Amino acid sequence: MREMPIKKSPKDTIFCKYCGSKINQDAQFCKKCGKSLQEENSLIFRINRKINFFSVLLGLIVTLIIFFIGIGFLGTVIVNGMDVLLYIFLILFSMLFFGGLTTGIGSNTIKGGLINGGTLSIITFLILGFIVGILAFISIGLAASIASAFSGFGTSSATTAATSNFNVPNLSDSLDSIFLLIKIILIPIISFLAGFGGGAVGAWIKGGRL
Repeated sequence: MREMPIKKSPKDTIFCKYCGSKINQDAQFCKKCGKSLQEENSLIFRINRKINFFSVLLGLIVTLIIFFIGIGFLGTVIVNGMDVLLYIFLILFSMLFFGGLTTGIGSNTIKGGLINGGTLSIITFLILGFIVGILAFISIGLAASIASAFSGFGTSSATTAATSNFNVPNLSDSLDSIFLLIKIILIPIISFLAGFGGGAVGAWIKGGRL
């Protein structure tokens, strides 16, 4: 049977796309043909229907290009004594904003651009989290191996030196630590939201409506 488009009725009702019967918009089944309407009414289904996976894939390619360009200049940033944390923020923000911009151009509405850009942010953070987790696991393993290998050398002298050089942290050090913690918290949050913003801007540039 040929599917019929769902049409809105003035009194919070819709027409079944399978048989055309008038039904309540919150109904899970059509009372005439018995077809399930629950999937079409679910939030996940509606969001999934708005995701343009090809545009998200193009956005991921853009984020990877910016990522590798940023990694290429990281050594120069470290050698010149620049703020590495700020540089990482600029790279993350650029990755997700311009990647989101790419996904947004493939959207017909600004809301669709937000959804596509948000999908890109989620996928990118999942990939980065996986990579960072692996690197952290390897680093901890290597550090533990090195520490156990050299644990028998200079223990007493190291303890004495650590005790004699211990200083009570001053107010300036405490403020620096607080500002560093704030930056570490804000960087991933702002970068994550950049994907949404880029998607909305891309859809707006294309001329998408709300």
